[in-house]
Amino acid sequence: MGKLPMICPISRMTERTMPGRRSFLATTAGLVLLPLRGFGRAVAYRPVILKGDYTRDSTHERQARARDEGCIGVVDFHFNSTGDPTVSGGEIYYQEGVTASRHFAEVMWRRFEAIGLPPHGNQPLRSTATNPRTIFINHYAMPAILLESLFLSNPEQAAWLHVGGHLGSLADAIAAGIRDEFPGGGTIGLSPGHAYKTSTPGDKGAKCREGDSEAEHTVALVGLVEQRLK
Repeated sequence: MGKLPMICPISRMTERTMPGRRSFLATTAGLVLLPLRGFGRAVAYRPVILKGDYTRDSTHERQARARDEGCIGVVDFHFNSTGDPTVSGGEIYYQEGVTASRHFAEVMWRRFEAIGLPPHGNQPLRSTATNPRTIFINHYAMPAILLESLFLSNPEQAAWLHVGGHLGSLADAIAAGIRDEFPGGGTIGLSPGHAYKTSTPGDKGAKCREGDSEAEHTVALVGLVEQRLK
């Protein structure tokens, strides 16, 4: 014979959590609904990976997709490269004249600093007006930033990126920056630079000193950030 369910004394109450920030107190006399104070509903993010063309001379497929999906913010993922292997550091571009975009960049850079990423030069936050190749993010209808976390042409920074766990640490920082900027949740566009382009599907971006490519790293990083936001 199986065990009988325990019957609580009339004076004893048990509290259970219910959806919608409410709980109920169960007694043998009935149910009393009470609001739970101090318990918030879980914040939900819906990451959307943006694909298609995006540069200033394209059809802006990604910008249109971000608008159609109702994105409240967009992060464009890139890595830097130059012919001088000693150049290093990260930088973040924001939309010229868009206060919310600059604030997003500031919040994100604080997260980069927290994991020890050095700046490129004295000013890691840069307007798209300072670099013509970044102005495509101005075509997003919502706050957007462009990340260039480090230089793949720098041997030390490229090697750092390939050490187990470091790409994950970078993804943690980016996901945290998104949560900092958009604490209420929402749809976030994640755009992997150089990958999934309609006009040039073979574009790999800059070559990494470790032998792979910028596009491979942006796709991998976007995938990790997507996981952390779900």
